[in-house]
Amino acid sequence: MIGAIAPVSGILEKEILPPPTLLFAGTCFLLAVAVAFSPIGKRLMNLPISFLVLFQGFRLPLELVLHNWYEHGTLPVQMTYEGHNFDIVTGILAIVVGIWSMSGRAPRVAVWVFNLVGSALLLTVIVIAFTSVPLPFRQYLNDPPVLLPFNFPFSWILSIAVTGALLGHLLLFRKLFGRKQL
Repeated sequence: MIGAIAPVSGILEKEILPPPTLLFAGTCFLLAVAVAFSPIGKRLMNLPISFLVLFQGFRLPLELVLHNWYEHGTLPVQMTYEGHNFDIVTGILAIVVGIWSMSGRAPRVAVWVFNLVGSALLLTVIVIAFTSVPLPFRQYLNDPPVLLPFNFPFSWILSIAVTGALLGHLLLFRKLFGRKQL
């Protein structure tokens, strides 16, 4: 809901400190952490580990969409695998490791590596995105700037996709820490 209301209201475009976009993202991320460590998160941890891994496969088509937007001039290159965003690897690994874990033959270390790599790539894309938005801390000065959080329904990439990816990694870490076997 916040992913629709915040951009439609125009609040994210206000030039105040702290930047509302940063608060919007922080709220989304805190919500992911809260859900991951709530009773809901505990129930979600009952899902098969293969599902928790395969869930992250949505990042493959998302990265292809982002690349298409770059090719059409609506997103900067650093937000794609031609630039500095290699999150497409997470989507590919999710499919490979997820199917492998469905067979029951995936070693625990493979799931750990997947989750660590996916988490690191998610953090990387978050940093790239926030240093590409037209705010005082912008570091990537090439055009176009990242405007996704400011425009509905594209704001759902942050509020649903990125937040969902974070939630998925946190749940998988909880499951990995809590179980000795896959």
